[in-house]
Amino acid sequence: MNSVTKNIWSKCLIKPTSKIKEAVRSLSKSSLQICLVVSRNNTLIGTITDGDVRRGLLRGLNLEDPITTLIKKNPFVVTSSMSNNTVQYFMRSKSLLQVPQVNEKFKVTGLYLLSDFKLLKKRKNLVVIMAGGFGKRLRPYTLKCPKPMLTVAGAPILEHIINNISSQGFSKIVISTHYLGSMIKDYFKNGKNFNVDIDYINESKPMGTAGALSLMKKIPNEPLVVVNGDILTEINYGDLIDYHQKNASQATMAVKFFDLKNPYGVVKTKGIQIVDFEEKPVQKSTIINAGVYVLNPATIKALKKKKLDMPDFFKTIKKKGKKTIVFPIYENWSEIGSFQDYDPIKKIERK
Repeated sequence: MNSVTKNIWSKCLIKPTSKIKEAVRSLSKSSLQICLVVSRNNTLIGTITDGDVRRGLLRGLNLEDPITTLIKKNPFVVTSSMSNNTVQYFMRSKSLLQVPQVNEKFKVTGLYLLSDFKLLKKRKNLVVIMAGGFGKRLRPYTLKCPKPMLTVAGAPILEHIINNISSQGFSKIVISTHYLGSMIKDYFKNGKNFNVDIDYINESKPMGTAGALSLMKKIPNEPLVVVNGDILTEINYGDLIDYHQKNASQATMAVKFFDLKNPYGVVKTKGIQIVDFEEKPVQKSTIINAGVYVLNPATIKALKKKKLDMPDFFKTIKKKGKKTIVFPIYENWSEIGSFQDYDPIKKIERK
C-alpha cells in the first residue's frame, strides 16, 4: 500500500493565512479528517485535525478567526524511503490516524491513512526476546543499563522491538533477562501499557540464546519466534512463520546478505607494473545470522537446562536429521552490538 493519491491528499492542503472556516471547508471536501498547512512550495508547516477544530470552537474561537492557534507544528512525518511495514508500525504504536509523507526538503509528497492498512491478522504465536546479555562491547553505556534498554530515537531498543511485534498482530511475549533484568521488568511490567502480555524468564546465570528457552514455564503448541534483544529490523514476523510452516521446517533462521567492503583502495599489478586501480571494492558477499528465529515446540522440549547458543542448537537439530532452513530478509536490519553500531543512531536521535 502506498500513500493516498495526490488528487485526494492535495484537497487537504491549506495556507497558514487561512481562516478556520476554510479549514472546515477543506476537511469536508477531502473527508480525510486532517488539513496539511503548507507554504507556497508545499513545504509542511503543520497539521490541523477535525478534533483540533472542534476543540478550538469549544474554547470560543469562531469560523472567521485565523487557524494560527490550531496548527500543530512539528508533526510526526514519514519519508518515501520507509516501507509500508515501518509506516504502519509507527502509526499503530503512536495511535496516528493520518501521517504526512515528506521529502528531504520537508515538501509534502503524500499522506498515509491508518484506515487504508489491512486489518491485522491476530497471531497466537509466542515471541521470546533474548535480553539477558552483558553488552560488554558497549561499555561504559551498559555499566548501569542493560543493552536492550539503551535509547534509540527516544525509546529503548527493546521498546522498538515490542512495538513492532505488537503492530504485526502478536500479543504474547516472553522476555529472557539476566544482567540488570530488574530495569527491564520495572519498565515494561506485564506489558499492559504496550498492548501486549509480557512474562519473564529469569536466567540466574547466562544460558545462551537457545539454552534460556529450557527455562520456559510452558512450551506453546505453535511455532514460536525468538528475537535477539539488540536487533532493530522491519522484518515481517508473520511472513517468517508462514514460510517456516509452508516449508515444514523444524527450525528457521532469518539471514541477511552482507557485503564485506575493503576500506582501502586496491592496486592491481602485473609484476611490478600497475595495471588498474579499484576504490574500496566489495570483496565478498556473505550471509549472516540476523538474530531472528522460528522454532517448533518439539525442538524446545528436547533442550536440556544448560548454556547453549542458537547456532549450536541449529547444528544439534540438523545432526538429528531434522529440517533447518534460512529465511532471507531484505528489509532494514541493524544489530546494536558495538560503538560503531550504536553511536551513529545516537547522533540521529540528537538531531
